[in-house]
Amino acid sequence: MNRNIAIVVALLCASSAVHAQQGTITFVGQIVQETCVVAPASNGSGDGPDFTVHLPSLSQRALDGAGKRGVAMPFHVVVGSNERPCRQHNVRARFVDAGDNNTAGRLANRGTAANVDIVVQSAQQQDINLNSNAGSLMVPINPAGVGMLGWSANYHATAAASAGSVTARLQYLLDYP
Repeated sequence: MNRNIAIVVALLCASSAVHAQQGTITFVGQIVQETCVVAPASNGSGDGPDFTVHLPSLSQRALDGAGKRGVAMPFHVVVGSNERPCRQHNVRARFVDAGDNNTAGRLANRGTAANVDIVVQSAQQQDINLNSNAGSLMVPINPAGVGMLGWSANYHATAAASAGSVTARLQYLLDYP
């Protein structure tokens, strides 16, 4: 009997230690204008916002030491069109790591060639650090509602490169500042 009383007293003490809590949840959002239509304009292949840039074949002798580069391959993204003009004033690309960014801000090679990265450059031939987006330029959208973002891609040797395939992926997001 004393044991039953002790259990009841313990349960009453434990239940008095429980307190109700209340709080407020705030939800925040924003309704934005329709995003602009995006299409690649490059030497590559693709449809819509996803595309492939084909870099030229290059002799490994051209990349025989750290810092050596090949021929820059231009590529572009067109924002807006005559049929669907973009109603924003400016556009800027922000690059996001798709798993291939390295600490130098370049793209590490997933292919079989050793000691070679891919560097992305602005239309002014300035390297873009893909980790910080330093060097990514804002581009105006013209009165007809079309803007063209331009870059180039290039091989970048980290040491004497070996022969093999080169491939890397990069994700981009478009901001309309």
